[in-house]
Amino acid sequence: MVDTAVRRGVRFGAIAVGGGYGKEPTFLRELDGRSHRFMADVHCDQRVYEQDPAPVVPERFGWGRRPRQAVAQTSAVRVDDWAAAQPATAWRKLTVRQGERGKLAAEYLHAHVWVWDGREAQSRRWHLLVRREVGAGTVSRYCLSNASDDTPLEALARLQAQRYFIEHSFREAKTECGLADYQVRRWDAWHHHMALVMLGTLFLVKQKRVARQRWPMLSLNDLVTAMAQLLPRRSQTAEAIADVINRRHRMRQSAQESCVRRSMAARE
Repeated sequence: MVDTAVRRGVRFGAIAVGGGYGKEPTFLRELDGRSHRFMADVHCDQRVYEQDPAPVVPERFGWGRRPRQAVAQTSAVRVDDWAAAQPATAWRKLTVRQGERGKLAAEYLHAHVWVWDGREAQSRRWHLLVRREVGAGTVSRYCLSNASDDTPLEALARLQAQRYFIEHSFREAKTECGLADYQVRRWDAWHHHMALVMLGTLFLVKQKRVARQRWPMLSLNDLVTAMAQLLPRRSQTAEAIADVINRRHRMRQSAQESCVRRSMAARE
């Protein structure tokens, strides 16, 4: 997906992913190898090194087989254990973005750590970012980032907080444009539905940006409500509505019969 976006000329400053992708070391290392900056959520059992593990292949001992697997020279620690060991003074309260109720703040821990997958010749030095909500006693996010070493904590915190807008966009596409409202049997039908939803969402987002100066609090739901009232709607007679329902029933019956025929053919 990332390579396709690059080939198509899509511009982006960073890649933000959840723990489902962040837990995959190969994926993060491939991004790092392509010089793509990322901010990746990781699971609480993610292991990091506080010092460079400097992996080396040990010397052969005695008459045994010559070792081939490199060994770390320092011990790894889980990110949740590392965060729990930090003093209260290490947490920094930062403003991450503007919310509907004012500025949104969170508390962060930050350190440079090393990650090593047990196979690479050298470890990688990345940022470890730990977030908790203000006043909360539990951590909400553990993150790794390959941003440059001199990136300030404030910039890392803002980058981590940007994923909210990605998730919000998906939520609006679901509620206003029916992103999750589909029942399909084939992948091409699913792709058609997603393409139409994305086009509809893009249209609403563009209209929202155009009208932002006049109505700063305009939402996609406001636009959908206005369109439902202002756009001309085709009047339907009782006979036309009955035809639509009958056509749907015929298509549904045809799909059921087709499914039965395929099942019987598979059994034979």
